[in-house]
Amino acid sequence: MLYSETRYPDAMIQLPEDVRRTAIEITNDMLLDGDVRHHKDLIVLIAIQKAKQQVKEKSDPKLN
Repeated sequence: MLYSETRYPDAMIQLPEDVRRTAIEITNDMLLDGDVRHHKDLIVLIAIQKAKQQVKEKSDPKLN
């Protein structure tokens, strides 16, 4: 099941919109790539952490 801006895991409810949007994209990419090394819940958590980092890096160019 792929996620969208209107349908996403409960773990993403409290995320800022830009982080949630990025986390949804990362989750969908991992699921489409067939990343079966991890359970779907773990994929969501990994995607949230990656999204937070990406958004932080975009907002603060000094981190790159």
